[in-house]
Amino acid sequence: MSDLRKKVYRQSEARAVRLRRIANLVPLLQTIKPVAYLLARSWENKLRKNTAGALADPDYYQGLVEYDRKVAALLDPIWEQNYLKLNPSV
Repeated sequence: MSDLRKKVYRQSEARAVRLRRIANLVPLLQTIKPVAYLLARSWENKLRKNTAGALADPDYYQGLVEYDRKVAALLDPIWEQNYLKLNPSV
């Protein structure tokens, strides 16, 4: 068998192995989907609680306000130059 045929054969065998692995995962993925939904909901609730707690912290809140001011100072001139001057009707 030539080297090219051997290479093509190895590649097709590797592709077949990957397809079999994917086919074996399909039933598992169908089972996991509802569980993933429940996990996402629990993470969402956890993040919501953590966010509320962080915003209740005055130092963290002030840090966010300061960050917002710095970002606005950097981006507002760019936005005005690229959007407002190009769209005077706004």
